[in-house]
Amino acid sequence: MKKNIIIIAFLILAPKSFAQKFNFDFDYARFKLNDSLSYIEFYYSFPQDELSIIQNNQNENIVEGNILIQIYDLKNENAVFNREFRVVNKIPQENSGKNLNLVGLIRVSIGAGNYKMKVTGTDNNQKTMSRSIEETFTIEDYRSNQIYFSDIQLASSILQESPNKSSIFYKNTLEVSPNPTAVFGKASPAAFYYLELYNLDKRENLNAPIIIVATLFNSKREKVFERKKTIRNNNPAIVEVGSINVMKYPSDIYLLVVTAQDSINKLTAHSAKKLYIYNPDFKDTIKKRNVGQDMASAEFAIMTEEECRDMLIKTKYIMSSAQVAQYNSLSTLEAKREFWFNFWKRLDPDQTTPINEYKEEYMKRVSISNEKFGSINKKGMLTDRGRVYIMYGEPDEIERFPSELDKKPYEIWHYNSIEGGVIFVFGDVTGFSNFELLHSTKRGELRDDNWMRKIQQQ
Repeated sequence: MKKNIIIIAFLILAPKSFAQKFNFDFDYARFKLNDSLSYIEFYYSFPQDELSIIQNNQNENIVEGNILIQIYDLKNENAVFNREFRVVNKIPQENSGKNLNLVGLIRVSIGAGNYKMKVTGTDNNQKTMSRSIEETFTIEDYRSNQIYFSDIQLASSILQESPNKSSIFYKNTLEVSPNPTAVFGKASPAAFYYLELYNLDKRENLNAPIIIVATLFNSKREKVFERKKTIRNNNPAIVEVGSINVMKYPSDIYLLVVTAQDSINKLTAHSAKKLYIYNPDFKDTIKKRNVGQDMASAEFAIMTEEECRDMLIKTKYIMSSAQVAQYNSLSTLEAKREFWFNFWKRLDPDQTTPINEYKEEYMKRVSISNEKFGSINKKGMLTDRGRVYIMYGEPDEIERFPSELDKKPYEIWHYNSIEGGVIFVFGDVTGFSNFELLHSTKRGELRDDNWMRKIQQQ
C-alpha cells in the first residue's frame, strides 16, 4: 500500500497515536473479489477515553463515533463512494474506557482504476474532535497471468480455525483482529500479518514451486527478521499469515516486506507495510550493527517494474554502455532489483553509514533539474541544462541574458573549481524555452567558439 511515510521523529519514542490531538486511526487493505473488481477493508480505531461518554435510553454509558468514507475517481473526480457510518459501544460502569480502542471494519467494493480517498473520524457527541486522512490508491485489473499479492493487513491477533463465523473479522476460517494504529510493543507483543496471493491457477506451469519470503527491516534498512517457505499450489488464491515477536526489537519504524517468486514461470509478487514498534524498556546489547547492505534492503526489495525503468532513465548520465547492456539483458524483476542495489552500493563513498551519500546527492540534483529546467515536452533532467546540473552540480555563477535586442535568450554557467575554471553556454535557439548546450570549455563537452552565431536574431 502506498501511504505517505513522512513520519515525525517523535514516533520512534512514543506510540503513533500520541501524535495527534484526536487519535482516530484507520488503515486499509485491498483484496481481489474477481478479475475486474476488488473490495477494500477499512480498519478504524477510536480511542474510547477520548470519546464523549453519554447515557442512552437504558441509562447505559456509551460512546459514539462517526466515520465518513469518500472515494473519488482520479480520472474524472467523480465520487464513487460517499457514506457515513456510526459506531456505538457500551462502556461498563466500572470501566471508563481508558486505554481501550474501539476497533472495527468496513468493506467497500470497487472496480479497477486510480482513486483518492478521504476518511474522517469524528466524536459524534463533540464534533470538534475530528481527524481526516487522505490517500491515493490503485485497484488492479487481475485478468493477466501475473501473480498478485493483496495488501498486508496488520493484526493484533489471528485465531486459526475460528468458530466465531459471525464475527466481522472472520474470513477464510480465520478471525483476523486488525490493528489500525500499526503500533506494536508491550501491550501488543506480537505483530500478526495476513495477506492473499492470487492467480496461481493462471500460471503456465502449475506444478512450479513458489517461494514466499517475509522480511522485516528497521529504519536503517537492516534486515532483522526473515522467514521463508516453499509451497506448491495451483488454487486461484491462497492465504499467507504469520507473526513476529516484536519484543526482540527496539523502538523504531519498520518495514514488513512479503515476496513470492515462481522462478520457473518467471513471476514475482510483493507487498509491503510500515509498522511501529514501541519498546521503551528494550536494551540493545549489540554494540555494532551491520549497516544492512544485503540485497533485501527495503529500498530496492520493493521496487516495481516501473520504478526500475524510471531509475534507468535517471541514471543515464552515470551508467556505462556495458552497464546499460547488462541491465537490458535482465528478464526478471528480482534481477533488476539486485542490479540497482549493486549499482548504488559500488558508488557509496562510505558503506559504514546507513545513507548512500552519493545517491542522495545525485537524486537531489535530478529532482532540482526537473523542477527548474523542464520544457513543454521534456523533463528537466533530460534537457541540456538538467544534464549539466546533474553531472557537475550547482554553478558558481550564472549569467543570464533573457532579452537582448539582436540575440535570442542565453545563459553562461561558470564552474570555477573544474579544470581551473570552465563555462557552459546554453541558448534558447527554438524559442520554446528549451535551452540547448551551444558551447563549453570543459574537456569532453561540446565546444564551438563561434556559438554566438546560433543565437543571432534573423
